[in-house]
Amino acid sequence: LDPIGAGGGVDAVEVTLNGYTCAPTASAASSVTCVTGPRDGAIAAPSTRVWIAGRGWALRGADSLASPWAYMDLWSDPLSWLDSELPADGDSVVLPEGQALLLDEDSPKLFLLLISGTLEFERKDL
Repeated sequence: LDPIGAGGGVDAVEVTLNGYTCAPTASAASSVTCVTGPRDGAIAAPSTRVWIAGRGWALRGADSLASPWAYMDLWSDPLSWLDSELPADGDSVVLPEGQALLLDEDSPKLFLLLISGTLEFERKDL
């Protein structure tokens, strides 16, 4: 992302993660910090796109699959779940392809957990 520091600051950068706008809050010569809003639609395929005004795309197409960035849903967020209902003890949970979920709290004792998407564990004692 070398050209980011070429001028224009955050106003010169547009970022999307999985098709959702990520509003830049800071940019430097080799990095962008941005914040997304809540996911308001269906699960989208993983992608990262960065547009730099006057320069073009920093990442695009297949390159975005190698990016360390992802739009992550939180396990603790009711909006991550069908009918906004968090899993309970004895439930079966299916994580569909394209959904990335961060386990940010203790999970219930599930009957089944089928992962076709991505499940990350928050780096803390749960």
